[in-house]
Amino acid sequence: MARSRMQQSVPSVQTAPRRSRVALELLWVSLGVGLLMGLLLRWGGLGAADGLAGMNALQLMGLLLLQNLLAVGSIMAFLHPEGKGLSSLGFRQRPWGKEVALGLALLAPVLVGALLLETLLLHFLPVLHNVEENPILSMLTGPQEVAAILVASVLAGGVGEEIIRAFVLRRFETHLGGMRVGLVVWSLAFGAMHLDQGVDKALVVSLLGLVFGLLYAWRRSPVAAMVVHGAFNVANTMAAYLLLGA
Repeated sequence: MARSRMQQSVPSVQTAPRRSRVALELLWVSLGVGLLMGLLLRWGGLGAADGLAGMNALQLMGLLLLQNLLAVGSIMAFLHPEGKGLSSLGFRQRPWGKEVALGLALLAPVLVGALLLETLLLHFLPVLHNVEENPILSMLTGPQEVAAILVASVLAGGVGEEIIRAFVLRRFETHLGGMRVGLVVWSLAFGAMHLDQGVDKALVVSLLGLVFGLLYAWRRSPVAAMVVHGAFNVANTMAAYLLLGA
């Protein structure tokens, strides 16, 4: 009996360094990659010292694509010692056709919900609207700039960010307190990453992140979240350029 209890206690001791390693993986994917890209941009003198305000659309596209490529590459490296690849995040969990259709079907309610929340925040909490001009939308000065932002919106936003979200939620589920904890933590972090667009925008993005995370938790596949996220970004970009004269 004593030996049995000892054997049961060993895994809990061994999981401590494993949890620490997983936490470091998540910190690298969420913060480390972005900080590294910021340092490289400053050292390279690419005009991003003032953040988004100091960049143009092509620079932003390059930054986001490279940043997400590095993050996804890191995820693949973290999964490799476990004998896993990106498919372990759920890409083969459900038929892609159904997931794409679901993502497209969710676009309208997500757009309406985000617009309603932005309107309510602007009306009842105008103090949160601390950035008058969205620095990304101000880059939409012509077709070339719009195309660059659209590419970044789909590949970096829709695809890259949802791969990262799936990885983070899976890691929380297996090592860091459960997927519910991961949903809360990563949704808040996702919103904080957009604070340069305003506190109100960050709150909206945080709730959108929660929606995308819940969608992943429900489907166990990132495909539907990729589709609705990418389509949402495209719709916002085109609306800003065509309707608002950004």
